[in-house]
Amino acid sequence: MAFTDFLRRCVRTFGLRKDAMTGEQAIRTSPLFDHAWYVRHYEPDGLDADTGAAAHYLNVGWKLGYDPSPQFSTQEYLRANRSVAKDGANPLLHYELFGRSEGRKLYTKYYGLIVESGLFDREWYERSYALPKGIDAIRHYLDTGADLGYAPSAEFSSIAYLASNLGVLRKGRNPLLHYIQHGQKEGRKIPEEKYRLPPHPSEHLGQREKEKLRALAQQQAEEARDLQDRRIVQEYSRSTKKLIVFLVPPVDATSGGSMPLCSFARVTRELSDIHGSQVIVATVPSINTFADYAMFDAGFDIYRFEQLSEYFTDLDELQIHIPEQFCRSFLIRLSAQSVVWLERIPVRRANIFNQNIQLLPTVVVIDYLKRFFTETIMTAVHRQHCSRQLRSSYDVSLHFLSIDNLVKCPQRPPNEKEPLLLYSFDRNPYKDAILDSIREKHPDLELREIENLKYEDYLDVLSRAKWMIAFREGIDGYFLESVRSGAIPFTTYKLDFFDDRFDGLPTVYRTSTDMLEKIADDIARYDAPDAFSALSKRLIEIDSVAYDNDEYRENIRQFYLGNYTLPIEEAHALQKRNFEERPLISVVMATYNGERFLEGQLASLSRLTYENIEIVISDDGSTDDTMAILWAFPFKHPVTIVTNSGTHGLVGNYNNAMSLAKGEYWALCDQDDIWCANKLETLLARIEGYDLVQGKLRAIDSDGRRHESIVMRRAYEADRSKQYHFAQFIFENPSLGCAALVRADFMREILPIPEDAMFHDWWITLNAIKRNGICYTDKEVAQYRQYGENTSHTFFHTPGYNQRLLRLNSLIMERLGDKLTEQERALLHINRNWYWLFERFSSLMPQQVRPYFRSNRHALTDGALASIQNTITQALKGEDSDTGDKVTFPFTT
Repeated sequence: MAFTDFLRRCVRTFGLRKDAMTGEQAIRTSPLFDHAWYVRHYEPDGLDADTGAAAHYLNVGWKLGYDPSPQFSTQEYLRANRSVAKDGANPLLHYELFGRSEGRKLYTKYYGLIVESGLFDREWYERSYALPKGIDAIRHYLDTGADLGYAPSAEFSSIAYLASNLGVLRKGRNPLLHYIQHGQKEGRKIPEEKYRLPPHPSEHLGQREKEKLRALAQQQAEEARDLQDRRIVQEYSRSTKKLIVFLVPPVDATSGGSMPLCSFARVTRELSDIHGSQVIVATVPSINTFADYAMFDAGFDIYRFEQLSEYFTDLDELQIHIPEQFCRSFLIRLSAQSVVWLERIPVRRANIFNQNIQLLPTVVVIDYLKRFFTETIMTAVHRQHCSRQLRSSYDVSLHFLSIDNLVKCPQRPPNEKEPLLLYSFDRNPYKDAILDSIREKHPDLELREIENLKYEDYLDVLSRAKWMIAFREGIDGYFLESVRSGAIPFTTYKLDFFDDRFDGLPTVYRTSTDMLEKIADDIARYDAPDAFSALSKRLIEIDSVAYDNDEYRENIRQFYLGNYTLPIEEAHALQKRNFEERPLISVVMATYNGERFLEGQLASLSRLTYENIEIVISDDGSTDDTMAILWAFPFKHPVTIVTNSGTHGLVGNYNNAMSLAKGEYWALCDQDDIWCANKLETLLARIEGYDLVQGKLRAIDSDGRRHESIVMRRAYEADRSKQYHFAQFIFENPSLGCAALVRADFMREILPIPEDAMFHDWWITLNAIKRNGICYTDKEVAQYRQYGENTSHTFFHTPGYNQRLLRLNSLIMERLGDKLTEQERALLHINRNWYWLFERFSSLMPQQVRPYFRSNRHALTDGALASIQNTITQALKGEDSDTGDKVTFPFTT
């Protein structure tokens, strides 16, 4: 939502904007606008705490996703009130003038984050600081307590956290919120007991401590700035014409990809004969800065980004390498001076340094980044991230770099290794249980967490260790450096980071639960000298092939020559040809209260490699954030979004969406699945001569993991005769609409789908069989989400399900009767009798009959049904217990 305004051609102007002072005054006087906090938090240029901040939020800040105070969330208010987002109204102004009197909910994301963290102890806080009765403890901490140095619990000292992280103090950030939002991911620790301060009911002691720390932070920042200003004059010429900048996180730590970026910078400097540029490392625009890394030798002095615009005033070419997770931060914190500086440089390129695909910014952020640069590229350190799908999604050239293997880890032979197991500081829900299982079975093994070590000290202890557990990405420094040191690492296999070469390794587990079950026994198994040496050798061989230094250097060389692995020009040429030559496909989606998974599905539609697409979405009266998500999403293709006047149900909602589709082919889209990028090409290539083509699915659970308990229905390729297909489909639905492509001319013949059809895809398939038939492809086209709340899962467990199947059966006889063969009619009668029997007498069927009946009903004959009838009538003594009548079949052939 931070860049929603750039998605719309023109938004309807909010009335009070005609009188800017009126709107500004309303915001300035709002209790939900904190002038000092706003200026301190976002650092808008030329503003102080008393003037200009309200105007900035009114006209600019809210569009960038800024909050007016910790008590009001701009993005959450827009998500909850889609009409406000659609009209382009300032959210705080809307709330003060209308929302408050209308009883609209006041949204604050910070309050919720603290509640969900479990790190705030209400009772302890109220007792320690003697809060008056009726005062909300969390609200007090957000409004006042944190600034006074109050602790949110006995385990977390605000003062101690700020003392350990002076940059957080300088930015005026709430210590607990910073830890929840950033500190945990960066590996920052809650200070140990000896560094914690007791709670202080007196306000003054906490305030004095914070003032001392603030003065210390200011002193350190000034010293760093003085050193940077002296060094840049010594190292670089003001008349530099070509400059390459590597942006690193504004934190003196090894997190955020700092070491790989510095490695990339060092190789870049060695290739100066290729690019002819000066190379410099600077922090992402921020109030925080430092001149050197304390934990490792970067090989570069560190400068601040704003310093570059002041010093290099005569550039002809500029290239900036930006870590993926800081693209949005870079845009938000660009000063006006830096923007003017950028626009004056004739040739300026941006490279998004993609180490972790899970941290990539949204397409909207990248589109906005492109406005500042003449060319935007993305480099990937993992091979699977350098894909045509990703190139298509972000519309940038992609280049594969690989992970560097330049650090020479000291090695010791297995017989010199110590009984030492190291593990990363990363969070993992199974971490404690895994470590406890190892301690229980290996009491003599020392377990040590890696934290706050200089890199050289880390390498030394790693060389002595025999084992390592990498709890985060899998393929990261902990894993690879352990291999190179001769240790054996353990981790879990994550598709986003590993490639196939590491699949199947005995210490790379499929899941964390597998690791929990097996790791203690595997340590015992590979502790034997021969087994240890063999596995270590195997790991070193895979690593040396997967991450070759010569390949890494050559890839960087090709990058600066402009020979990208997947150039965007190639994609544009293919897209143009596809668009001109290929038919229009309508992606037809029905939504209802789908906020949980909707954005993931929409993102997969953005990655589709087929270009000639329209998207048609019908919403069935959602009461959650579904519509807000739809209005805010940056669709790449033409989109039509409509809402029903009332609740139509699944079939009616799809009917509404399909009535608006214009394509030659239609692809039905559920709100909670994930489509493969090549889905539409795959199905289109197979459909010729048929009305419907069905692809394969992979079932996943609510967390996106493969759903091993679900066996997807098989495709009946062996016999394509319509009779065979129809006989199968009378009894079950092997076709799922989310994996199908259908012809529009066929669909228009059968619309609207009858509500008694229950499932739209079942009815479509039955009709397609009796027309031009259906076909299958064995290629996977989508991930089919199965969980307890989705429609297809819950429908089978609703009362009267068999009665609905009876109505469907009757509907088939009514609508398709003249197209049915005698054999198909007979099968329908058998099936109707089965549904009737099962609905009425299921509880009385012998246990051995029911499962057979369920799995073989398509093969039952009248004689078999009569035999089952006799079994039931004997159990009932020949009579229907409800009516006293003799049990007879209601449907006969």
